[in-house]
Amino acid sequence: MLCLFMLHGELLFFCKKHENINKQKDLKKKEIINKIKNKTNDLRYMFDNLYVQHKNTPLYIFLKDHNEEKRHLLKIIFLYGKLHSLQGLNTPFSKFYMLYKNKKQIPSTIRLQNKIREEKKFIDNMDKSSKKKYIKNKIDEYVNLNTNVKKLYSNIGFFNEEKKTIYFKRP
Repeated sequence: MLCLFMLHGELLFFCKKHENINKQKDLKKKEIINKIKNKTNDLRYMFDNLYVQHKNTPLYIFLKDHNEEKRHLLKIIFLYGKLHSLQGLNTPFSKFYMLYKNKKQIPSTIRLQNKIREEKKFIDNMDKSSKKKYIKNKIDEYVNLNTNVKKLYSNIGFFNEEKKTIYFKRP
């Protein structure tokens, strides 16, 4: 970017400061790209020599940055916390896991409570015959869902009739 200052048609000042900064950034960018290119070419050459049978397969290279290390560390802490909480241990790891789990569950429980509240308002605004019809349809819907789940479990082979039975009362 060039800066030209003119006063009464005469050129007073010519600024190349921004142009130099942009050129420096471009040079650094090209230098980094060339270094990465050289490293990948070296890796490709070594890979091709080690694994001749995979010579024409693409080679994917992923660069790790500081954020990736943080993510990996948090994942390890999360998994240790889950293990400790399942074992009933009260450690900083389990506290971290429980904090994360509670943060994640709060919005879903709020959404569920809102849905229940809306459903209740909807049912309360109906007249008696509509309520009976609506509730009967909902019960039929849940019975159908139950039979579908039983079919799914029986197809998979994990369904135990004694332990997984769900009872519905008709009004």
